[in-house]
Amino acid sequence: GFTLALTVSRWRLLATRTLVGLAEVGVLATLPAIVLPTLSPLIGQSYPSSQAWAFTILWTMVGSLIFGMGLLASVLFTGEFTAPVAAILGLMGYSLVADISPMDSYLTDIHDVMSGIDMPYFTERTGLLSWHLPWHTLVAVLLAAASLIAISARITNRQDF
Repeated sequence: GFTLALTVSRWRLLATRTLVGLAEVGVLATLPAIVLPTLSPLIGQSYPSSQAWAFTILWTMVGSLIFGMGLLASVLFTGEFTAPVAAILGLMGYSLVADISPMDSYLTDIHDVMSGIDMPYFTERTGLLSWHLPWHTLVAVLLAAASLIAISARITNRQDF
């Protein structure tokens, strides 16, 4: 009720919420890139910062898609727990469909894109990424995230509170 009494447009509220959420995704994806190379020498290991930053790119881009799914769910469902449950079920449903054998040639599981597991740019023996990140896939993920955010904005503008 308090938010609706403010003299701020719905679009501005959603844009602020979206920008803060995407900034959080970026910060959370960046933290391991700073912490791992810095602290790994303390335990006698070394972790290349180039690897950490490559994973940051993967986590940020795929994380934006996951954020977009959560934002859309929060716009569609009003319950306190309904939106997170719907977003998680949607994410699990996508992963399930992407892993079904006839569909796996058309869809890529975003969890695999983010972690590199079973991807040509990840060497499982060494646990390191090659420099050939899946830019086409990452651009498609960003377009999907932008689409989900745009759909959320459109629905929010049409809602009657």
